[in-house]
Amino acid sequence: MPTEPPAPVGPLRLKVYVPPGVQSAVAEIGRRFATEQKLALVLELHEVDVYEALRRLGSDGGDLIITEGHGPMEVIRASGVLLPETIRTVTHLPLLVTIAGPRAEALRSLEAIDAPSVTVGIPDPGKSTGAEAARRLATRAGLKRRYRERALPTTGAGPLRDGTVDVFIGYGRIDTGLVLNLPDALGELLPVPAGVFATSRHVEVAKRLVAAMGSELALEPWRSVGTVPRRSDANGPLGPAAVGTILPGKLPEPRSEAASVSDRGRVWLFGGESGGKLLDTITVYDPASYTSKNLEARLPAALSGAAAGRDTATRRIVVAGGYRASNDPGAPVEGVSTRELHRFDVEREVLETLTTTLPSAVGYAATAQLGDVLYLFGGRASAAEPQATPRDVRTADIIAIEVTTGTAQRAEARLPSPRHSASAALGPDGHVWIVGGETDSGPSDEVVRFDASTQQVMTLGPRLAVGLVRPAVVSWPLGCLVAGGRTPRGVTDRVWLITSERPPNEQSVRLPYATMGAAASREGDRALLLGGLGDERVEGRAIRLPE
Repeated sequence: MPTEPPAPVGPLRLKVYVPPGVQSAVAEIGRRFATEQKLALVLELHEVDVYEALRRLGSDGGDLIITEGHGPMEVIRASGVLLPETIRTVTHLPLLVTIAGPRAEALRSLEAIDAPSVTVGIPDPGKSTGAEAARRLATRAGLKRRYRERALPTTGAGPLRDGTVDVFIGYGRIDTGLVLNLPDALGELLPVPAGVFATSRHVEVAKRLVAAMGSELALEPWRSVGTVPRRSDANGPLGPAAVGTILPGKLPEPRSEAASVSDRGRVWLFGGESGGKLLDTITVYDPASYTSKNLEARLPAALSGAAAGRDTATRRIVVAGGYRASNDPGAPVEGVSTRELHRFDVEREVLETLTTTLPSAVGYAATAQLGDVLYLFGGRASAAEPQATPRDVRTADIIAIEVTTGTAQRAEARLPSPRHSASAALGPDGHVWIVGGETDSGPSDEVVRFDASTQQVMTLGPRLAVGLVRPAVVSWPLGCLVAGGRTPRGVTDRVWLITSERPPNEQSVRLPYATMGAAASREGDRALLLGGLGDERVEGRAIRLPE
C-alpha cells in the first residue's frame, strides 16, 4: 500500500487583525520577532473590523487582534473568544489635528479652524472612538463649532488630499498635511491593546508576539508610525493622556449617589437617585462580565446618599443613614435624612433592618472603612421642629459604625467645618483623607486627614485647584485619585492625584464624560466608576480608569 507524501514544509502563518494606521509597524515587529526567535514566520495582516472579525472566526479563523482603544477589545472579550490573560496595551495613538497642505498657512491655530468656511473631518462615529475625541477637543478648546463637520468612513488622508475637508481630527498620524501643535491640556492618547484568540492554532507563538509588541524590540517600529509605545513616553504619573474606558453594559437604572461596597470582585449598590426619583433597589455589578442585575431584595424605603461597609468575615454589608423619600419608592426627591441601619447578607441576598440606629440622622456623608469600623464624615442632618417642614443642615460630626455588631456612636473628633457631599478614601499614610464637599461657602477645596488612632483631624497643606462636590475618590499607590465632581462652574471630567507632599497634580487622563456622585471602587491597578450625574443626564454606564 503506497505511503502518503509528507506534508509540505512552509512558514508558520499568523492571521492578525490590525488597524490600517499601524499595519506597517506590526509587519516590521513581526519581522524582527521572527529573526529574534529564529522562526519562519509570515504575518497575514487584515484590516480590523471588530464585528466582521467575530463573524469570520468560525470560518477562516484568526490568531490575534489589535484594536484602537479598549472599547472594541472589550466587546470581543465579552464574547468569550479571546484569552483574557493575553490582552495588553502595546502602544498608544495620539489625538492629532491635521491641516490640508493648501490651507496650512491660513489654519495654523485652533481659533482659525472655528470658521464657517472650514470643513472639519472626523472619523465615522460608528467605527471609531475618534469622533467623540474630536468633539471633546473642540469643547475643551472653547471652539464655538461654527465650522462644518463631516464624518468620514475612511482615514483623513484622501479627503485632505482632494480637498473634501480642510482639517482632520482623529487618533494616529496620517501622511497628508501639517500636524497642528496642541497644548498638553488638549492632548489624548488612545490605548492600542492586542490579544490572542482562543481559536488560534498557534497560541504560544501568538502570545510571545504580543509580548514582543510591548518590548524594546517594538519601540522603533511603533514610533515610526507616530504612536507612543510606553506610558513613560507620555505626560502625567498615570501615564498617557488617554480617557477612561466606557465598559460594555449598563446598570438596570441610571443613578447617582448610591451607597456601594466591593466584595470578592463584585460591586453592590444600594439605592441612589435617578432623574429626580429615589431608588429602593439593591444592584450587583460584575466588572469581569460587565453585567448587572437588580435583586429581589429591596430597601424598606428609597434611599439616596446612604453609606455602606462590609463585614469580611461574614460577608454581610451594613447600610447606614441616607436621605429617605417621604413616601413611596419612586417619589420625588423630597424627604429627610434617616438614622436607620440595615444589614444585607450577600450569600443569602436577604436584607434586615437592625434595632440599633445612628446617633443622629445623616445622609450624603463622606465614607471610608478602617478594619471593622465604617466612618461617616459630615453630611446632611435633618433638623425638624414639631409640625414644621424639615430642613437640612450641614454637620461636622464624625460617626463610627462597628460593622460586625451594627452599633454606632459619635466620635470625639469633628471636621474643621460642616459639610456634606464630600468623598473619602484611605490615604497612603493609612489615615482617611476627606476631599471637598459642600460648605457654607460653596464647594470646598480642602483635603482633610483623619487619624482614627488619635482621633485627630487636620487640613492638609495641599489644596485642590478648584472646589469639588461629590467627586469619585479611591486609594492610589502615591495618594488618592480624584475624578470628576461638581465645581463652581459645573460638573467636570478632570482627574487629579493627591499626595501629602505636593499640591494636587491634574492628570492628563480624563473621564470620557463629566460626572459627579458616581459609585467608586478600586479594581486592581485601576478605578471603577459606576453611574453618576452629568450636566445633562443621569448615567447608567461604567468607566474604568485610567484606561
